[in-house]
Amino acid sequence: MKRIYFLKSLFVPIFLVVVISLSCKKESDLSPKEACGVRDPLNNLKWLRKKMDQLRQDKEEAITTVILIKVNGQSYIQIYKSYMSCSYCTLYTCEGDPVINQPMTQPFVQELMNPANRTTLWPK
Repeated sequence: MKRIYFLKSLFVPIFLVVVISLSCKKESDLSPKEACGVRDPLNNLKWLRKKMDQLRQDKEEAITTVILIKVNGQSYIQIYKSYMSCSYCTLYTCEGDPVINQPMTQPFVQELMNPANRTTLWPK
């Protein structure tokens, strides 16, 4: 009887230690994402911070997705509002310039849509 009670009393602390250790995240998982050569691009890219501030002011932050897309060694940032029908109308270079000179050929669009090339920056 004492042995069963002893095993039961050990189970709870061991269980808690296992659960807590599995819930810990690496520091790199907690840090802001990097894009366009800067850490935390939503705050450290001036043009993107201005756009995010405008989205907050317009109360459109909750319906917006910001995605980093890397295609052929080039980085692009897509700002997409869920009510828009043209998702690549809002494609920008890292400098904040709209991508208007890039022809939207089928291979280019396929690369833009490839999940392996996409990293969500917002919502976090």
